[in-house]
Amino acid sequence: MYIESLIKKNQNKEVLKESTSSNISDNNQTSNLNEYEKDLNAKQTIIQNQNQAQNIQNQNPNQNQNQNIQNQNIQNQSNQNQNQVQTIQSQYQNQNQNVKEQIQPHAPHTHPQTHIHPLTQFKEKKKISKLPEEVALKKS
Repeated sequence: MYIESLIKKNQNKEVLKESTSSNISDNNQTSNLNEYEKDLNAKQTIIQNQNQAQNIQNQNPNQNQNQNIQNQNIQNQSNQNQNQVQTIQSQYQNQNQNVKEQIQPHAPHTHPQTHIHPLTQFKEKKKISKLPEEVALKKS
């Protein structure tokens, strides 16, 4: 009986060992499975983040291109306005130059005296004809 009880104890120990090792194995497998799931979730998260980043990168060139077109349109409009201002300024400068030319008095005309009144001409001739030598001759 004693031997039988020892055998039973041994059998129970074996069963307990097998059960414990089975539990340990199950626990290890569960732990491995949990690690695998964590790793898989992490990889899925990384892939999702990469996809989101790719989508954002795909959208940004279009946004940047639209922004560049808007900036170019604004720059063209600014250049057109500047050209209009320059045109108006040059028109005013031309008008001011024309007005200045009209306002400035002309230089006085200095023509040689070509038309002498006949009486003046006669008197001048008389004066010219009476030279001091002739007057001296008449007196003598």
